[in-house]
Amino acid sequence: MSSAHRLSVAPMMEWTDRHCRMLHRMLSRRARLYTEMVTAEAAIRGKRDQLLGFDAREHPLALQLGGSDPARLAEAARTLHQTFQSATRKAQALAVPNSMQRVQDEYLGALTLFETASAEMIKVSEDGKVDHLIEAQAMSQRAAEDLLKVDDVLWPGEHKPN
Repeated sequence: MSSAHRLSVAPMMEWTDRHCRMLHRMLSRRARLYTEMVTAEAAIRGKRDQLLGFDAREHPLALQLGGSDPARLAEAARTLHQTFQSATRKAQALAVPNSMQRVQDEYLGALTLFETASAEMIKVSEDGKVDHLIEAQAMSQRAAEDLLKVDDVLWPGEHKPN
């Protein structure tokens, strides 16, 4: 665990939902939070907004994607990738005042890192190399840290690290 994450909250089914994560985030901005386990089938066929959605203030947040069928896990990773692509497009379409352009660029950079990390997850299904997962985790970590910086600008004074 990096020194930036001195507190980790173990996920609990039907408990660590968005509301619980926001409460934990108020306890410490430096906590590493995890989603509930999202099965590949749920990510593919379920309510994506509910299962894969998050509030930017929840970060750093780790998504747990589980299953036993590599093909379905790859499809779930593609679903996640599409979710990040859609979020990036929506954020790019926003009209932002010049005074906030730097913040939007940082936010878009974080979304792009998440998008690239999800593409790395898909590569695992193509060649079986776990190095892609290690790289995806590192990119996601950088993206989460970048979102914390954006958070400082958008919500100054809120949820300061303990």
